[in-house]
Amino acid sequence: MSQATRQEAEPLLQPQQGHDVNHAAPTATIVNIHDQDGPRVTPGTATHAPKPRDERLQHHRAMVRYRFSANWWIEWIIIFIVFSVTGSSTMLVVKPLMKALGLTGSLGQGPWSFRIAYVVLTLPLYSCMLLLISSIVCRRPYFENLLIRMWSRLIPSCIWNKCVPEDARTEQDQA
Repeated sequence: MSQATRQEAEPLLQPQQGHDVNHAAPTATIVNIHDQDGPRVTPGTATHAPKPRDERLQHHRAMVRYRFSANWWIEWIIIFIVFSVTGSSTMLVVKPLMKALGLTGSLGQGPWSFRIAYVVLTLPLYSCMLLLISSIVCRRPYFENLLIRMWSRLIPSCIWNKCVPEDARTEQDQA
């Protein structure tokens, strides 16, 4: 792996090493499913391999494990900054789009065509901007999980179940 891709793969912050007296560090069994001889199990205290979606959020969980630590504060500051930048930049993009469509007004007093177009444009654009900005600060898995939960609440379940893979649905049920 080249130096540039190794740096991109590493998170900005590293989880704290060691563990608190009250919190034991979790261990898991790692199963390599790509071996030709069949899966090999690395000994550990857990009896099952973590799900792929759980693995994606391991960094965030490790960072916020110790509440009010320096890493906890930095992680949540980064999350709040991502939300604020995303909301502001989405509004900066939606306003010119509405003018380009020839729609003027406001959500409170504007015509219904403006209100509907505003919501229809803002929700998907916000999701795209959130993924883009979270990728820049290396927090994409956390925000992807958040967006999956958000859209699963907005879209009717009969449509959602046809569009989303089974593993994402089981994670949503557990959350």
